[in-house]
Amino acid sequence: MGERVQDKGEDLLEVSFEDPVASTLILKHRSLYAIFDNHGNIDSGVASDRGLYSDCTRYLNRYRLTLEDGPEFLSLNAQVTPDNDLVVSDLTNAPFLNGEETIGMGAIHLHREAILYDRQLLERITVHNHRNLALTLRLRLEWDADFSDLFGIRGVDNQNTGQILKSKEPRLVSYRGADQIERATRLAVHGDVEVDYRRGAALIEIALEPGEESVFVITATCCLSAPSEESACEPREISFGEARKAAKQWASEFTAATARLQTPRDRFQKWMDQSWADLRMLTTETPWGLIPYAGVPWFCAPFGRDSLLAARQLLTFAPEVAKGTLRFLAAHQAEEFCAETEAEPGKIIHEMRSGEYVNLGRVPYGRYYGSVDSTSLFVWLLSETIARTADQDLLIELEPALEAALKHLFREMNGDSFIYYDNRSKSGLIHQGWKDADDAVFHQDGSDGEAPIALCEVQAYTYAALRGAARLYQLLENHGEVRRLEATATRLQERFLSEFWLPELGSHGFAALALDRNGPCRVMSSNAIHSLLFGIYPDDIAKQLIESYRSSDLFSGWGVRTVAPDTIRYSPLSYHNGSVWPHDSALCMAGLSRFGEQDDAARIFAALFDASENFAFRLPELMSGYLRRTHATTPIRYPNACSPQAWAAGSVFLMLEAALGLEIDAAGLRVIFHRPWLPEWIGTLHIHDLPVGPHRVSFQLKHRASSLDLSVLSGSEPSPVSFEVHNQP
Repeated sequence: MGERVQDKGEDLLEVSFEDPVASTLILKHRSLYAIFDNHGNIDSGVASDRGLYSDCTRYLNRYRLTLEDGPEFLSLNAQVTPDNDLVVSDLTNAPFLNGEETIGMGAIHLHREAILYDRQLLERITVHNHRNLALTLRLRLEWDADFSDLFGIRGVDNQNTGQILKSKEPRLVSYRGADQIERATRLAVHGDVEVDYRRGAALIEIALEPGEESVFVITATCCLSAPSEESACEPREISFGEARKAAKQWASEFTAATARLQTPRDRFQKWMDQSWADLRMLTTETPWGLIPYAGVPWFCAPFGRDSLLAARQLLTFAPEVAKGTLRFLAAHQAEEFCAETEAEPGKIIHEMRSGEYVNLGRVPYGRYYGSVDSTSLFVWLLSETIARTADQDLLIELEPALEAALKHLFREMNGDSFIYYDNRSKSGLIHQGWKDADDAVFHQDGSDGEAPIALCEVQAYTYAALRGAARLYQLLENHGEVRRLEATATRLQERFLSEFWLPELGSHGFAALALDRNGPCRVMSSNAIHSLLFGIYPDDIAKQLIESYRSSDLFSGWGVRTVAPDTIRYSPLSYHNGSVWPHDSALCMAGLSRFGEQDDAARIFAALFDASENFAFRLPELMSGYLRRTHATTPIRYPNACSPQAWAAGSVFLMLEAALGLEIDAAGLRVIFHRPWLPEWIGTLHIHDLPVGPHRVSFQLKHRASSLDLSVLSGSEPSPVSFEVHNQP
């Protein structure tokens, strides 16, 4: 799409605008996030997800700076700063008439810097006059707030039943929802400029001498339950500089609590840096500690499964994130039965939302428990966290939550059964594993899976959870519970191998996608491969599974497809039936590495690295499952994928840990490498300040032709931490 502008004595100038997907710029602070275009503007008419959001409500759907009665500014450059704190846009003017005078292209430079803090968007705008004549400019800021609920934007009963409130104050837009909560957005312009506030616009007049620049700040404040027009939405007094300082302080505190990973290979360093920055942005401070929100724009909220797996991806390098995630989820563990929210005592949430639709009960996601795997993953992460931190206080603190979670799992297993799900909510999810699309569970002939359904990977998670819980109760010196947990894990594994393992599926046998009321779903899926990481397969079965994986087309060249291409429901553009999910592929890679299959693991690692480069080193939630061809240098996008997404960003760190076979024995003050390797394209990796109990250690790993060199870097004081390398299985 283009726009043509003609000026006296000037050639026609065609202005082209970028693809909305490619030009999306995202900021987040706590529960506030914003999606801009490459002009630094917001216009939901161009892309429906654009906006300023807080608490699942859009507080700005239009925020557009132009010349009054002039053409749109031209974008010179637009980016999010490497620390994910600022959206920076540089603009100039197309030729335009300013009164009777013709202003040539490039006479004006606008430098826009937007930041989020608390419940406020702050934007600092610098306007520079490059002419050798004085200039008076009139800018027009068009703005509007539709207060759309996030679920309405996504198509759930997309009708607001509240009303915009009449106001004499043009700087304020208020909305009273059907939930009787008042929401408001207040706009203000600060600085040495003349401002004429009108309904839906602010006209900003700037007088500039030759070569002079002017700086002003725009704020947009999101408010709940505004009591009156006069007192509503008064922003907290904070300057742009103070907001920037607070953001840098948060980044510094987060970085200080984590290990630092460095390599001389610039491209791989960029991938790690972008992933750290995305995880830092998505990780949110709560009264219980840090927790990764799942992703922007659709999943900017605490989730069970997503937050737990992202925390596990970071555990070795940033254990405080796992601790905060566990504390948060324990604090919101279900205490009673509720069919509509799928709550059961001891169960861990699927997600927690707010907003008008939640308050009205149009969606059940205020505190929704429709996740069959979050509870098992909670127990597993707790066991992994204690092993890597030796934090006995955390174990004692969370022992009641552990006990409640295990009671839930035993109740679901009913002795020797599997973990099943059966949707009991009228408006909840049909499928309750990580593949939760309505068509995600099916039989070989294409017929739908029928509840109750037991998923392959959920049994693997539960097996790992039971084994991990046994280790925790060993620490708590409850030997009777240790025996019960170990015996239950053994029976679960035996029954899994009896009912899920299908010798006739694939070239050497494969695990079923699921079991439903009609028997096994004989579908080759990534679920079975990523279950390798959780230890449920004995060595001989794991080898057969891996052989079947190798002889299949599950690997696309960019990652592992969710189902094989010869599957009846396969589509490379399906959400869960043929696409590639980076976190899923990373789990597959880690499972393959666990069983010593270095070549297969390295192939996935390299594929995701190559894919990341094509997404500016920010892996999306998912990508299409089309086969990578020799002439195709980029993976094909999946429409509407979240980016950034926490467990996509965390994938690189899980794969590094898996390649190194890196185990932290915090109680024994040991760093252990099991059959370590590094891809040649990484070469050398420096890990600084790796947490080992109360200590920090630094070391270097260097790729050799058939080995990996380890060099421990000495600190100012001798360290009690020892290093071990085990090259045998």
